[in-house]
Amino acid sequence: MRRRRLIGALTGTATAGLLAGCVDAVAPSGPRNPPSEADASGRDPTADDDASPTVRIGAWDYAETDDGSVLVVATIHNDAPSERAGTFVAEAELEGEVYEERTEVTVPAEDETDVEVDVDVPFERFDAAGTLRIDLIPE
Repeated sequence: MRRRRLIGALTGTATAGLLAGCVDAVAPSGPRNPPSEADASGRDPTADDDASPTVRIGAWDYAETDDGSVLVVATIHNDAPSERAGTFVAEAELEGEVYEERTEVTVPAEDETDVEVDVDVPFERFDAAGTLRIDLIPE
């Protein structure tokens, strides 16, 4: 009878040791409270899609105009289902001096528009040592 208790005790301890090792090896499967759809997407799913700012600058470049200044050309995209407007800003810096030009732009719904801004700075000097910053300020 003692032998059976000893074997039972030993097998019970061994089984508990094996199970304990298995439990420790299992990785957690994720958060206890997973994020809601609003948390996951970063936006309120009940919000009107038309209310978010969706005008953005796409491809852009600069070139020399016929009179030798800097011409900034950009494509403005509107992903919204309604017309959007904003101010396109081109800022050229040369030798510590800033030259800024702005133009208003309106983009039809779910479309794109090209915009050109002539910045009054000598192209050859700018191309050799200038910097350019562009921005779009939505209305």
